[in-house]
Amino acid sequence: MNTQGLTVNPAFLRALNRLRDVADTAFASGDAGVHFELMAKPARDVMKTHLVIDGQQLEYFNQKERWQRFSWPDEQWQPGASLSWTSTQNMERILADFRGSWSFIRLLEQAQVTQLDSSSFMLQWQAPDGLPLHYLMRVEQGKGPLALLALKNYRLPGQVFLTGKAISDAEEYRDNADE
Repeated sequence: MNTQGLTVNPAFLRALNRLRDVADTAFASGDAGVHFELMAKPARDVMKTHLVIDGQQLEYFNQKERWQRFSWPDEQWQPGASLSWTSTQNMERILADFRGSWSFIRLLEQAQVTQLDSSSFMLQWQAPDGLPLHYLMRVEQGKGPLALLALKNYRLPGQVFLTGKAISDAEEYRDNADE
């Protein structure tokens, strides 16, 4: 994009758009935070799962499934996230236990995520004994808290404006992208 003799780096614009997408989700209500619902799903040989997100708990004993609303970060300010399970073979074991403001995002990083539709995702964690721990997530906007995973290893390009050969490379990229 050439404006009054300056060529803006297209990679910089793409990076800003990526940040905007995350901000649209994380600041949807004006304050930093997201609201979503989780539902634990049964799994063979798993008797119980226990998920804690900032002090909010979802304990599931293979009973009737139900949605439970969560906020992240929670207003109680008990930053932490943990996931444990009890199998038919073992006592309760901890899969993950994180402390700190970004602990829930660290827990989400460990999940295999499958998008089911525009607002629902299947989260699966693999326990060390091979058992899958399944949760459905329903979000209010975008990808909900999963949008924050896009910030992992995020870096803005080193240049906002291009000069010299970088300008012709950017114009060639733009021309090829239009085809």
